[in-house]
Order: sequence, then C-alpha cells, then structure tokens
Amino acid sequence: MRSHSRQRDLVRHSDPAKLEAYKAAAEAALRNPFETPDACERRRQYYLAEAARLEQARRGVR
Repeated sequence: MRSHSRQRDLVRHSDPAKLEAYKAAAEAALRNPFETPDACERRRQYYLAEAARLEQARRGVR
C-alpha cells in the first residue's frame, strides 16, 4: 500500500509530552514494588530506549 505524500510521520510529529512521559515512566519503573529488581531495570531500559527513539526520530536521525 502506498502512503499519501501528505501523510504525517507519527513518530516525528508525535506529541512532545510523550517523550517526557517515557522518561517519567522509566524513573517510576524502578519504584514498582510488585516486580523483581531485574524486571524493574528491564522495564526502565525499555522506556529509556523508547524515549531515545522518539527523540532521534523528532530530530530526523534514523
């Protein structure tokens, strides 16, 4: 399927608050009393990676 030429890139044009939400979620992941410390760290790393991916996409870096 072909994209329309005026179709927005959802990552590049996403809400900047989403980036801040991922960063906040990364810090909150460490305080989850219902998961093991290893699981908390894996979740934190996931959120930090998503935040980095969004920031790179917003800058146009692939």
